[in-house]
Amino acid sequence: MTRVIPDGVPPEAVWSSEDGEWVLAERDERGRMQGVVTYWRPDGTLVNHCSYTDGVPHGWFKRYHENGEVSRSGTFVHGELSGVDACFRSTGATTELAFPVHAMPANVWRYERDIAGGRSLSGRWYDKEGRRVDDTGGPLPERPGNVPAAAVYFAGSGHWALGVVDGDGEQGLWRYWSPDGTPLGEREVRNGRELDRRWFLGADHAAAVTAMRDGRADEALTAARAFWDRADTVEEVVHAGSVLAEVLAGDAGADAERRELLAIVGEAGDHPVVFSPEGFSCYRAQSRALGWLAAIKLDDGDPATAVVLSRQAMAREHHFGPCAARVTLFHALVRLGLVEDAFALVRDTLAADADFAGFGEVVADPAYREWIAGLDVSGMTVEEALVETGPGALDETAEAVRVEGGGAATGTWPVREVLGARLSPEFDRWLELAGELPETAFDGEFLAAADPGLAELLASRGGPRLGRLEGLFLPVSVVHAAEEDVHHAAWVAGEQGLSRVYAYNQDDDAHRATYVSLAGFLQRTLADDGDSVLRPALRERWNRAFHLLDDREEPKPPAHLDVLGLVPRLAWVVLHLTGVSRGGGEHPGAARIADWEAERAACREWPHLQAYWLLHHLVMGNVEELPELLEYAETRYPPVGELAGIARSVVAGGEPEVAWWDAEGVARTRASMAAANPEVFNAAARQRLG
Repeated sequence: MTRVIPDGVPPEAVWSSEDGEWVLAERDERGRMQGVVTYWRPDGTLVNHCSYTDGVPHGWFKRYHENGEVSRSGTFVHGELSGVDACFRSTGATTELAFPVHAMPANVWRYERDIAGGRSLSGRWYDKEGRRVDDTGGPLPERPGNVPAAAVYFAGSGHWALGVVDGDGEQGLWRYWSPDGTPLGEREVRNGRELDRRWFLGADHAAAVTAMRDGRADEALTAARAFWDRADTVEEVVHAGSVLAEVLAGDAGADAERRELLAIVGEAGDHPVVFSPEGFSCYRAQSRALGWLAAIKLDDGDPATAVVLSRQAMAREHHFGPCAARVTLFHALVRLGLVEDAFALVRDTLAADADFAGFGEVVADPAYREWIAGLDVSGMTVEEALVETGPGALDETAEAVRVEGGGAATGTWPVREVLGARLSPEFDRWLELAGELPETAFDGEFLAAADPGLAELLASRGGPRLGRLEGLFLPVSVVHAAEEDVHHAAWVAGEQGLSRVYAYNQDDDAHRATYVSLAGFLQRTLADDGDSVLRPALRERWNRAFHLLDDREEPKPPAHLDVLGLVPRLAWVVLHLTGVSRGGGEHPGAARIADWEAERAACREWPHLQAYWLLHHLVMGNVEELPELLEYAETRYPPVGELAGIARSVVAGGEPEVAWWDAEGVARTRASMAAANPEVFNAAARQRLG
């Protein structure tokens, strides 16, 4: 279909489907636009005049609102904006977007930016009469003489600011002054992310920093010493010491003083409000000081101390991203012959911050590239992942992190003797290795069948107590405990003789299956622990194996050994013993007498079933079932031993004499069960309840 040229558009104009506008341009023999090119909207209204040279915008341009008023004006230099970029409000309706109507005060009619090299260097606001105003449209205060002309006043924040912005956000050094010109502070920014902040703690602090940057060494030293002499709080000591040490950096005669200052800053302690801009600023200053001290030690020929100091600097960086001390740490590790650790540092740093400066030569090093290629495990299959975490992997994993002088961990009961051949081969081996494994992050500890009795557990408070309580009635034992979570491993072997591991966090409602094997659990725990010493290639293999095995389904075990299948019937146990409800009614999920009949034979072999049914029959009053359980009760399993003692007392006609037994609570549970779930009682108990 042929487009009809609208009124006001010269007949020589051609339609540009790319621009969606009519275009009138002079073109050279190669078809490139030259000179001033004019654009019209589809309705014929003028939209743009733009200068071109060899097909590239170069020179002045003006855009127009539909009513003919200028919407934007400026200059292109070889296709890039340069100089003053001015945007104008329209008195009528417009489709032009350059002037951000919804972000500007109603009395601002013109907004200008100074552009150079693709960056905005400054900005100005004007009212309808052409008078300068601030960013809220209010009167612009007089600029103090010490504030650069390019600084912008932001009334909402109450300060002058000087810095540059590009398409990726704020960049470089940003400086700030109060309305009267008092220096407030500085920020170092890259792509909108703050790298460093110095909010001045007084005139001497500001004078030292600005004089140092301007090259006025004597003034900087005088101001820095004045700041240091009055420093009292942690914040002042950190910043004053850091600034004075920086000023002294070029004075060979002040080396000893500088070292002492850096050590004081590094050991000054935490800011009173850690998670605050002021706290973050202290962390940055301390990290910087420790990094400088590490570099000094490296120059002294002491790479071991440089490693320690660099890691101390890095310990503060979680508040603001990778710190410069990582470069010193790299060189220190190389000098110590720990090249693989050094390469791993580079890889992890660049993964966290692709723009991190200081590792350019390393990345270009063929040795580093070869090392990176050797970490590629993308081709690993599920079968290979099973091998990685399967039979034999437990010994290999333990060997990688074994603690010298360790020994077999002491469990709370002889699980190997009790279960015999029914215990999975991997769990059996775990019992020998657990004591030789290191503690993990957050005080986590590897354990060997650490299953307490009910009295001990119910007397404890906090953490994953409910998960440990559930575990007493499941075919599992505790193999790792930390402040907020606990891990249990299955007694019975799954595929290839492995023990599946289940996790319980204090914020969870129930256990969840996590790892296909104890080896996989150990590997993941160590791989996630930043303090563990692992070869990077090993960490990569393990992480890939975890990913491949995450969603893999396994054959279900028999019902009486199905950990996740048994968990729902423990909700009433948790409610009765702790008062914590898991939902689903007053006493959901309790096993029925029919389930007891189905599990009666298996109960002779499995301690977790004995623990459950002893508690069940005691609470429900099914006393006729207790003598049979007492005949074979495996009292070496702590909860069974404790419950069997109570059962003997009840069978003899006595009352339980344990602190956690609540006769009134038992009566309430029986009453609610009689109303909601009478199948939990045997015939005699139902008759006694009436």
